[in-house]
Amino acid sequence: MPLILVIGLSLIGGILVSSALTSIFHSLVFPLMIVLIALIAWSFRFERQVLVTGLSVSCFLLGVIRYQQWTPGPNVGSDWIQFYNRNEVVLEGIAVEPPNQTGRVARVVIVPRQISVPQHESDTPVSHTDLRGRVLLVFRAGAEEIKYGDRLRLRGELREPPEIEGFSYKEYLSVGGVYSLMEFPDEIQIVAREQGNFVFAFLYWLRNKLLEKLEVYFPEPHASLLAGIVLGVKRSYTDSFYEAMRVTGVLHVIVASGFNINILMNKTAVAVAGLKRWKQTIILAVVIIAYTVIAGFEPPIVRAAIMGAITYLALITGRRKHGLLALLLVAAAMLVFRPVLYKSLSFQLSFGATSALVLINPYFRGRFPFLPREVGDALGTTLAVQVMLIPWIIYKFSSVSFIAPLANMLVLPMIGEVMLYGLIWLIFSFFMPAVLTSFLSWFLWVVMEYFVRMVRFFGNFSWAGAGGVKVNLWLVMGYYLILAWLLWKMRKKVVSSE
Repeated sequence: MPLILVIGLSLIGGILVSSALTSIFHSLVFPLMIVLIALIAWSFRFERQVLVTGLSVSCFLLGVIRYQQWTPGPNVGSDWIQFYNRNEVVLEGIAVEPPNQTGRVARVVIVPRQISVPQHESDTPVSHTDLRGRVLLVFRAGAEEIKYGDRLRLRGELREPPEIEGFSYKEYLSVGGVYSLMEFPDEIQIVAREQGNFVFAFLYWLRNKLLEKLEVYFPEPHASLLAGIVLGVKRSYTDSFYEAMRVTGVLHVIVASGFNINILMNKTAVAVAGLKRWKQTIILAVVIIAYTVIAGFEPPIVRAAIMGAITYLALITGRRKHGLLALLLVAAAMLVFRPVLYKSLSFQLSFGATSALVLINPYFRGRFPFLPREVGDALGTTLAVQVMLIPWIIYKFSSVSFIAPLANMLVLPMIGEVMLYGLIWLIFSFFMPAVLTSFLSWFLWVVMEYFVRMVRFFGNFSWAGAGGVKVNLWLVMGYYLILAWLLWKMRKKVVSSE
């Protein structure tokens, strides 16, 4: 096993074990650091086998320490924002993203700069250097025109995010470092503007302009679908259309993921196939960078872009093993940067879908000669992703789609074109005359209309999906153990035949 893979897996293992045993490890961080230093010093004095073992244990402990350093312990101190939950507070903080509006309610994440608790004898603000964690502010849309980078003064009650019908809203928000919730505060005052990073302020401004372009030239749900596919922006849909997308199993194509980015890179590679390899690589890099910039460098998009790019580059060079190795190392690096990321469903699905493209998709390639090549490739890709993700999706959502392979086979072939040409259309819409922009938008509308009609058609079948399907976690783990064994057997057979 490559040494770098041992290091990556040990880091991931340390983070996961530390997460499961938080209360134990929080009191042992300092002794673990001493042990870590001693292990590193000891490892380099012996032969390779001892070195590998020492580095493995050292990286495991490093993962443990990193998780404990990132997350609050069981006994939360006054330097964490959730220490002030269940209190009326006066809070000042910076909006670190544009508000997300759903109907008449808007939400925005706040990084606290100072806080005071009026009913206490001491009303001394806590320095921002001593306060950790974030706050999710929920307010009435239109009450205040809050933008990214605004410094806000809030007066209201902080509380812990609730559990909602088996869904842990607290765990969901903790992935983004949010540990407190303030809903409809008594006072919202904008103290200052433009307190954020000017680069992100420009990117958010650009994304808003692009969304305005989509809203001007496309009806609904076409504009929202393009916003999701091209920009990775979550928009609201009617309940009936969202349910149709869920039943047909196409929700994954309207969010940013490693799967979508692989499709984009594949379509781009086909378009520049006649060029030299180094020119292809440069163009692919420009396309991915343009995509992440236009999408506002949102964390899920950046993660998906990195995962998709390195895996795709490994695949086009014919080094599938290297693709899996690179994917694991990127996952390890992301978890070191943000240890709680493994709890994010977006991360899980991106990692799973990209793993499916590396591990499973090659076995479906060329298995459908009776279908047009693009349709056959789409069906193979769909089946590979379904084999990898269906058990986990059933476990997380308690639902299963029976018609997903057919629906995906019919819509996936055009998703790459929508991403590539939608990206090009958005960029040039700033420079083209309005008449030409409107004329070219019709081509995208036709493709999106096809997508909408397919989703509504298949979503109307009563047998298309089933809800309320409960699956035990141990059963899911057993499935993945069997899948891993089958992949190992097939890989071993391929190697022996070669």
